[in-house]
Amino acid sequence: MDRRLRWLPALAVAAVVLAASVSSGAPQGPELGPLGLVGFDKYLHALAYVALGGALGFALGTRRTWLAVLLAVGVATAYGGAIEIVQGVVGRDASLYDWAADALGAVVGALLAAALDPWLARIRPKGDPEN
Repeated sequence: MDRRLRWLPALAVAAVVLAASVSSGAPQGPELGPLGLVGFDKYLHALAYVALGGALGFALGTRRTWLAVLLAVGVATAYGGAIEIVQGVVGRDASLYDWAADALGAVVGALLAAALDPWLARIRPKGDPEN
C-alpha cells in the first residue's frame, strides 16, 4: 500500500474527533458510564482516541513497532490536549480528566495497531514494501 494512503484513516478520524469536540452540542447520555466509575463522556473520549491512536499506529507503519506506538500515543495525546485548550475558547469545558481518557484511549489504540500489524503483514501482497 502506498505509504501516503496509510495516513487517510488517521486524518479522517482526527477530523471527526475535532468536529465532535468543538461542536456546541455535547453528546447526551447517561451521567455515569458502565460500572459507575467515571462519567459516560470519558468512555466516549477513550473510544475516540482508541480509533485515533490505532489509525496513527497503522499510518506510522511496521519498521520500528515500539517507536510507532510511542509516536502514535504522543501525537494523539498532544492532539487531545490541544483540543481541550480549544474547547475552552469555544465555550465548552476543558478537562484534565478528558485529556487523561484521551491518552488512555490512544495507548490502547496504538497497542492494538501494533498487535494487529503482524497479521496485516501476512495478508499484504508479497511485493508490498511494508512487508
